[in-house]
Amino acid sequence: MTGREVIADFGGAPSGPTGDEPVLEVGELAVEGVFEPVTFSVRPGEVVGLAGLVGAGRSEILEAVYGARRRTSGTVSVRERRCAPLHH
Repeated sequence: MTGREVIADFGGAPSGPTGDEPVLEVGELAVEGVFEPVTFSVRPGEVVGLAGLVGAGRSEILEAVYGARRRTSGTVSVRERRCAPLHH
């Protein structure tokens, strides 16, 4: 990510994942005509960011994950508990 080897350690506690089980799992999530299916998972301690050009669907993906936008396919699970799609 830095384009060079990072050899300095600035101290502090390890900040990597603290568990093996994902706290969020998104599987084949899609909103027809807005974005193609996406799949990802997030484990404890991980920081996730979505990047892309304006209009690439970043905001729409997150809206579908948290239920502000109706998904047309896919699943969202939090701590292995499936979240039902919201009916708007």
